Amino acid sequence: MTLEINVTKAFVLRTLKYQETSLLVDVFSLEYGRISLLARGAKGARSTIKAALQSFIPLNITFGGRQGTLRVIKKIEEARNVVNLIPPFLYVGLYANELIATLYKTEESSVELFGIMSELFSVLEKQGEYEFVLRKFEMTLLAEIGKGIDLFYDACGQKITPNCCYKYIEDQGFIEVDKELLEDTPIYFKGISIIAFRDGIFSEPCIRNDIKNLCTHAVSSLLENHRLVSRDIYFAYLQNLNKKS
Repeated sequence: MTLEINVTKAFVLRTLKYQETSLLVDVFSLEYGRISLLARGAKGARSTIKAALQSFIPLNITFGGRQGTLRVIKKIEEARNVVNLIPPFLYVGLYANELIATLYKTEESSVELFGIMSELFSVLEKQGEYEFVLRKFEMTLLAEIGKGIDLFYDACGQKITPNCCYKYIEDQGFIEVDKELLEDTPIYFKGISIIAFRDGIFSEPCIRNDIKNLCTHAVSSLLENHRLVSRDIYFAYLQNLNKKS
């Protein structure tokens, strides 16, 4: 049986110990989606593979094997220089990786999701304003796993309007909330914020806060009781900052 050799551009999501000398590498690839690869002998002193397993940069990975089997990394080439993210940018990158590792279960490729992930890591590397592209990343991931949020119409098929407020229910969408009942609705989102984000407007704090809460609400409903380590690290970082200030 001929061994299949594949080459793909990919981001390393995480690495796990595998037997005595090897690593199991979870990657998100352009051509094959999320896949697990064996880095044989990567823990050995002479291995060049472990040093090349860098996060947050696109890697050109050559691997052998067939779908349904544990495929083996043959070669790794860095597409560009190593990225050393610093807090809080590091924690955002870890969060993006952990979200895909947790929620993106299939071996289906997504050019759009891979592209937005590349854009996010580029912004983080430059220590730029990352919140808008992070929200786009979350929205794109939700869409790719079949949990996309319709920013144009509510659950009844009516257009989202700027002067209305909505609650969001998974697998249904936005449901308009009577303004007299807003005080009894713990989480709701303003139509003007939904429309602004949809149109690429993200400057006002109220818009940023609404869309952040929307993404957090949608993602958390999928995670159920699973805790994201990256979130815990980020919150600990914020608490430490507050103590120093």
